[in-house]
Amino acid sequence: MGKKRIFGILFITISILMAFSNLTIVGAVIGTNASDSLGWVAIAFFVVGLALMIEREGNFALNVMESGRSITKPREVRRIATKMGYDMREAKEGTKVLDYEGKPFTVIPKHDFSPYTGKGILESLAIGMSSFRPEARYFPIK
Repeated sequence: MGKKRIFGILFITISILMAFSNLTIVGAVIGTNASDSLGWVAIAFFVVGLALMIEREGNFALNVMESGRSITKPREVRRIATKMGYDMREAKEGTKVLDYEGKPFTVIPKHDFSPYTGKGILESLAIGMSSFRPEARYFPIK
């Protein structure tokens, strides 16, 4: 279970405890004091807890591409690759991203790069296919 989910459960539990501590029994009516701000704080904790519990699943690289955001920092691309479950290995030219068979299929440079390069790397991460150029094939001329 992720940290966000644990914090979400904790926030919801705190909100329920706050709500029950704010209850009063007066005659035949059970309710809360409307002027008490503890009820509003409990609602805020509950909403934040729900927001933390909802995890966005799916293809993170595709979500970033669809949002139209351009990425130029290697750290951001490494974070996306980690969230998607790819293994990475440091190399001379940058960080090699390995597919599920352990073969490198793209490289994240060590330095900042252009938005065009970032888009290419994100496409490779989204579809899981190599961004390397295919080997040059020379055909004999007859």
